Amino acid sequence: MIAEIFTLCDFAQNMGGKLILIGPFDAIISANVPCIHHTCYVAMRLRFPKSEEGIHEFRLNIFDSDGNRVFPELPGRLNVRVSNGLVDQAVDLAIRIDNLQFPKFGEYALSLALDKREERSVPVRVIPMPSPEIEKSEAQQG
Repeated sequence: MIAEIFTLCDFAQNMGGKLILIGPFDAIISANVPCIHHTCYVAMRLRFPKSEEGIHEFRLNIFDSDGNRVFPELPGRLNVRVSNGLVDQAVDLAIRIDNLQFPKFGEYALSLALDKREERSVPVRVIPMPSPEIEKSEAQQG
């Protein structure tokens, strides 16, 4: 399996064989913590070769820099079937997450495990919002 797309975004939808995603991001700027992202999506396009047809279990997690889970694990199951005449099959997923809470500023990781093996991990950063004084100072120097 190859994860061709694996990202957090503002909106995602699988529509007629097309994965529509809007606003992919890897950083959240917040005035304070805990920071709550009220609605976001995990968008994935997973490509399976014919040799990997069948049932696959997946798990999505978000971990902090210490390896602690910050959101309940999201499990799922895929039944992959490669269409006749093709050598592989793309599977598009759009999974909605509500009230995703990040307890502190820093580095996090969005993680995809397939059949109990981690396949992909991408960074997610929670960054403090710059103070207006810093922005004003930078503008005056520019």
